[in-house]
Amino acid sequence: MGIDVGLESFATLPNIEMVENPRLFGSAEKGLAEVQRKLSKVPKGTPERDKVIKVVGGVHERIANLRLDFANKVSCELADRFSGKGPSSFQPCQ
Repeated sequence: MGIDVGLESFATLPNIEMVENPRLFGSAEKGLAEVQRKLSKVPKGTPERDKVIKVVGGVHERIANLRLDFANKVSCELADRFSGKGPSSFQPCQ
């Protein structure tokens, strides 16, 4: 089974079924912009800036976790659907 991963859609399956991109960044974009604006106003070298940098990192980490979770869920769903069409040693997700 071949899966085409692209920019327009997350994945295109052999039966021309498309898995849409999750658009996760749109919901977190406003919060990220707000925290980054706050970071730009805090003077460099202050303890407050260190705190805000950690908050910005946390927002980026949350977005990365959402993307990873989506990819894992899609791959498990595809593995369960197509488990009978692959090698016999293949173990579907649980």
